[in-house]
Amino acid sequence: MYRVWNLKTNTSSQLTLVGHEGTVRSLQFDKEKVVSGANDCTIRIWNINTGELIATLEGFYFFFLISSFISSLF
Repeated sequence: MYRVWNLKTNTSSQLTLVGHEGTVRSLQFDKEKVVSGANDCTIRIWNINTGELIATLEGFYFFFLISSFISSLF
């Protein structure tokens, strides 16, 4: 679980992203989505505005190497 923060105002939004069963080790975001990789060997992609889970990709042991590539696909 992690919260989305507004870096301009240094405040937490009401959006909390829940789904990983392991420690999140990689995180990337843009204006539309958040991509995260964790010790549970998954990469999860969320809509940053709604918190909707867009996709869960399983079996990724090297998530820290590919999260930026995955982000460009969605």
